Amino acid sequence: AAEAARAAADSAARSAASAQSTADRALSAANASQTCCDANRDRLERMFQKSMSK
Repeated sequence: AAEAARAAADSAARSAASAQSTADRALSAANASQTCCDANRDRLERMFQKSMSK
């Protein structure tokens, strides 16, 4: 029984590590998307300001 419990705990630990890895990748992708959105907003803001100053 102890061996089965150890195996289950090891499996749970591997699953948790995999989930953490997936979450880390998702966070990285979200941060990259936010950077892109910020750059687009800044570019559009500059275009708008330029058009208003004419």
